[in-house]
Amino acid sequence: MLVEGKVQISRRGRRVATLAGGDFVGEIALLTELPRTATVTAETPVRLFVLTSREFHAVLDRDRNVEGKVLRALARRLAETSGDPTLA
Repeated sequence: MLVEGKVQISRRGRRVATLAGGDFVGEIALLTELPRTATVTAETPVRLFVLTSREFHAVLDRDRNVEGKVLRALARRLAETSGDPTLA
């Protein structure tokens, strides 16, 4: 999770998003155990909050609001990576 700062998200060398404080990355790999789907590059100095897979799953089990937010983001990001513009 980004605490502060700004990062660029790119896929296959093409910029697809910019994220900032409060946003998160890596949930697809943590939930699916699949390879990363994007590259994250810091645009400014950043402060991060990092969770291990075990910690991440414990947070999801404890807080259904967090689980819902992560699952909605996962669905949106997977739709964006599918290449089907009607899903993004």
